[in-house]
Amino acid sequence: MKKTILLIMPEFFRYHLDVQERLRKAGHTVYFVPDRPSKNPFFKIVARKARWLLNPYLRHWYARAFAALPADLGEILIIKGECLVPEVFAAMRARFTKARVQFYLWDSIANSPGALYLIAHCDRAYTFDFDDSKAVGGLAFRPNFFTATEAELSSGPRPAFDWDLAFVGTVHSDRLRVLQRIAVACEPTTGVNASPPLRFFRYLFFQSVLLYIARRLFDPAFSFFKNDVHLTPLSGSALEKATLGARAILDVHHPKQTGITQRSIKSLALGQRLVTTNATIRNYPFYDERYVRVIDRENPVIDAVFLRAPPPPPSAAARAQELDQWLKQWGF
Repeated sequence: MKKTILLIMPEFFRYHLDVQERLRKAGHTVYFVPDRPSKNPFFKIVARKARWLLNPYLRHWYARAFAALPADLGEILIIKGECLVPEVFAAMRARFTKARVQFYLWDSIANSPGALYLIAHCDRAYTFDFDDSKAVGGLAFRPNFFTATEAELSSGPRPAFDWDLAFVGTVHSDRLRVLQRIAVACEPTTGVNASPPLRFFRYLFFQSVLLYIARRLFDPAFSFFKNDVHLTPLSGSALEKATLGARAILDVHHPKQTGITQRSIKSLALGQRLVTTNATIRNYPFYDERYVRVIDRENPVIDAVFLRAPPPPPSAAARAQELDQWLKQWGF
């Protein structure tokens, strides 16, 4: 059945465009409203730390956005919903009285002010964070999605591997220090059990110039990666080349999260190995110890034999999280 859907989610990389594109491809009518009126880093900080200061602006901004949409929407899908304060949510419900409202949290409760309100007031609520799903009533567990092209999902020959391990991601929390430990573990060893270095690709993205400056001045790990840090995200084609050209993908999760990232799931779906600091992956249907290695973020050990073994077959369980299949789980 074709539906009229309001999608509210972050403008994060191009995920918001991918979700709209897939919904429209399935025949649905889609309207999009960002879950945060501004992508300015300062606005983001205020929205997380002192959101009440923004309430008057948010009420006005969302009222205008909602007034431009038809009132007979049948579905509302909220992903993250960072700035949907109670007054905004109530106004949305009052305008779109026929809509079923479903909520997905691709962050942890600890990082998401206001999430508990949305969980309590939406018709259905899901999270990518396994521990949160166990701790919070009314919040069900649903692994995250990933996006892939038909060519990537084909069974054709894999390209030659340029890297043994690849990491592409934003800089946050203790990630620089953990990556430094992993980089050291990839260096060559000497002695009786000498081993050659592992080829480790990394692209570290700073979302804020201020964060970049602060880390450069005060974080000793910054100098270790001075040639790997950037203020612009890696382009789509360069990202695919870097990650698909690696035998394994590295995932260094946020210490306040237990959810598995899109890129981690995609690596298994495409027949790559995964090295992750996130032990929660053992609870996922696509966990297979032959293809997933959990490491300690404080004392990581990188197994060269594991990385250089023949590529594993694509994981059918991971492929079930490709965006088209993921959206069908929502009834779209």
